[in-house]
Amino acid sequence: MHISSCSVSKCELLTSRKEDDLCLEEPVNSVNFINTAETCGNDRTSDINELKSYKAINPIHQTTVPSASAETSDIGLDCYFNETTDNSATQFNSAPNVDREHKRKASDINSGTDKREWKPGFMGPMSSIPSGSKINPDKTSSKAEIPMHAADSSQSVPKDRPPAGRARRRVMFRAVGQTNSGAVAASSQAAAAEFRRKQQWVINARAWDTPVWWCCLAVLRVLLAGFQTSYLHPDEFHQSLQVRARDVLQIEGQKPWEFTTSHPIRSIVFSGLVSLPFSVLRILSPYASYYLDWQVMTPSILLLMPRLFMTFLSFIADFCVYKIARMCYVRPWQCMEVFASSYVMLVYATRTFSNTLELILMCIVLWRVSLSIVESTKVIRRETLIDDLYQSAEEMRHKVRLVRLRSSLPPYNYSDSFLLSVVVTYGIFVRPTFLLYTFIPMAYWLQRGVVTKELNFRYYNLRCLSLLPGIVLTFTLCVLADSFYYESITAKELVRGNITANSFIVTPLNFYAYNKKSENLATHGEHPHFLHLVVNLPLLHGVLAFVGLYHMSLFLSCLFSARSIARKPKVYSLATMLMLSFIVPVMILSFFVHQEARFLLPTLPSLVLLHSDKVSLHNFFQLRFTKHFLFLMWHSWNIFCVVFFGFLHQGGVTNAVISVHDYIESKSESFDVPVHVYFSHMYTPPTFLLMRKIEVFASTLEGRKFRVPRTIYSHHLSGSTGPSQLSSLLHSQLLNNTGVNDSTLPQKKNNTVEVILCLPGSVAADFLDTEKREDTNCAVECDSGGSVSCLSASSHTCGHTIQDAKKLDHLHFELVQRLPMHVSFEHLPSSRLRMSQECDQLCATKRKLLEFSVEIFRVSLRDRLPKNF
Repeated sequence: MHISSCSVSKCELLTSRKEDDLCLEEPVNSVNFINTAETCGNDRTSDINELKSYKAINPIHQTTVPSASAETSDIGLDCYFNETTDNSATQFNSAPNVDREHKRKASDINSGTDKREWKPGFMGPMSSIPSGSKINPDKTSSKAEIPMHAADSSQSVPKDRPPAGRARRRVMFRAVGQTNSGAVAASSQAAAAEFRRKQQWVINARAWDTPVWWCCLAVLRVLLAGFQTSYLHPDEFHQSLQVRARDVLQIEGQKPWEFTTSHPIRSIVFSGLVSLPFSVLRILSPYASYYLDWQVMTPSILLLMPRLFMTFLSFIADFCVYKIARMCYVRPWQCMEVFASSYVMLVYATRTFSNTLELILMCIVLWRVSLSIVESTKVIRRETLIDDLYQSAEEMRHKVRLVRLRSSLPPYNYSDSFLLSVVVTYGIFVRPTFLLYTFIPMAYWLQRGVVTKELNFRYYNLRCLSLLPGIVLTFTLCVLADSFYYESITAKELVRGNITANSFIVTPLNFYAYNKKSENLATHGEHPHFLHLVVNLPLLHGVLAFVGLYHMSLFLSCLFSARSIARKPKVYSLATMLMLSFIVPVMILSFFVHQEARFLLPTLPSLVLLHSDKVSLHNFFQLRFTKHFLFLMWHSWNIFCVVFFGFLHQGGVTNAVISVHDYIESKSESFDVPVHVYFSHMYTPPTFLLMRKIEVFASTLEGRKFRVPRTIYSHHLSGSTGPSQLSSLLHSQLLNNTGVNDSTLPQKKNNTVEVILCLPGSVAADFLDTEKREDTNCAVECDSGGSVSCLSASSHTCGHTIQDAKKLDHLHFELVQRLPMHVSFEHLPSSRLRMSQECDQLCATKRKLLEFSVEIFRVSLRDRLPKNF
């Protein structure tokens, strides 16, 4: 058997450091595997380096390897040696256990009868440039995003060698081997020219690949983390920062029900991670204020630092996707550009969602599983090759050399077992749904070489056992952290052994027990089962979601319709693993009645790795309607979503809380009574940004103790109340909570109590119009001697005595600040323009635009008496 090789010295090639690259220079005669090893040296290093030049065929699409045989050079010795011996074909041909199916495929390739063109992305090895086609190196095709095989054996290059010392060009596809008889096939000039065009195509394709666009998007992500004003979902704060603000900073923040129930369903391991910036700020605050006179404990910094921390963590996902893309793509940076341009990475990845950390952990799992599959495939091929050569070897020294080579192969059965077990277990405590996303990758990691019967089934059991140390360690630490935090056990009880199984809190089990009941999920909102597929996936991934679902349908149709097994898509490939990692969790989550788009964030890396070439362009000047349309749709959708979900959606809530804090700080001397802040018709605000200190007890030098009471109270009113109901509820709560009838409170000339009301502009306009209309009607009827109740006067009637009328309190609103860029689908402004004699259509339009804001009012209770009293 003769194997094509490069015009370089054998020792130089065997010691090449670039394992991923294979040279495609002019081939020369090949040499026997063992004899060439001896010419490069008899030491152990040369034995190891011999196998380093092995290259797996298209690792994203092929994980199984047939046995080495004499009928094909598909065993991975592409550019191995530049010498030949007469007995090489004899030794390879004498190898037993020849895979006949593999021989038939190689024979089809060599004879040119195999005309299949595999589709990229999911259907296995691809020859995206068909044999005999004319290729313009300057006009690249989108089908060549995945490393290609070279042409068949008829496409070898001329026999004349390049001059010695010529720099070798290394590309990402391999030359498939030689004829079955081992004789070198004659090469035609046309096949050689086509071969060179393919080589030049890959060189040009790599020349277009640059990290510049990804670097720009990475800088944009960091900038957006500091300037975004939107509020995506209450869980952004109330399952992370709001929980730890009281524990770390001694700032009062109300914990959500998930943390206060008798069976908590949220683990502290996530909120403890994202609140690490709080711990750093608490340590640095006294030093910064003393030495630099900087105040670092401000609401803006408390909001900014955790977002920057999550942003820097999100670059771990970029690193993992890049490592996978290098194994799969000719242009890995083009894949990274698509990943970084998604608004999921620009908006969601900068927020303190548990789903964001779930996305990062998913990328880590995919990277290590993909790398393990590729590396184990290489080692299994090498083992198979060495075993066949060992059985065909005649001399003892050759067998000894092969035994040494086999013993020097790197271990692969238990690679990354500890890391994967730790990441998966920790991710389940962060979000129990993480188990659904990692089930498919871990199944592929466990079955490497076992399902294809290349390895014994006992390796599957041993791999499962290798996961136990990491699982037990991580599970124990997380359970102890939750149990200590929720005070179900104490250190003294743990040391003395005064505990039972019920003493520990396992939050994932509580989560599953809560969500298995449909009535519990219904309290959070019921959705149709098709919402994830029809709405949430396109909402998150835009046109990429439709591309992924379309190729999923093609995969299923090919899987069940193809009659020949050889034409069915490969099940045990990286592409299939990525596709199943995308679709299986979506289908399982669709069975639950409560569905939100953020639950599907971990599906992004699989979609990008599979179909990023469909929505990216590497040649802007070559007009192709489909490519340009998908490119424009992808980027247009992400730009729109960055603007809306990054700045407009509930954009005034966090700014309103910070503005209220600043207003109270600036007017602290004028407030002699506790201040009550009311938020209505908006998401539950992150009240820890008000920085209300927990009630403390101060002591003097004489030993006297004084209680320092709370001065700021926050209230979140329901958003379902109308203007009239809000007015009645606000007035009633003001009278009940502030104690205005208490004679011990200091009385001011006009104001007896101070309250602040935050409303969306659309609701505030209707509310103030209703208040003004009701006050006018009340005043008219009171002047006429009527006894109709006034809603704004808290059900007091005009028929009371003068003393009762003097005590009558009315609401007075003073606009403090208007915060623009606030959009809420729940409370959109009406389309009706309020025009009057003083305000024309243009004025009414401007006022309508002002309703897309949050307005902060200072509400006071004033004594208003009729003029005749």
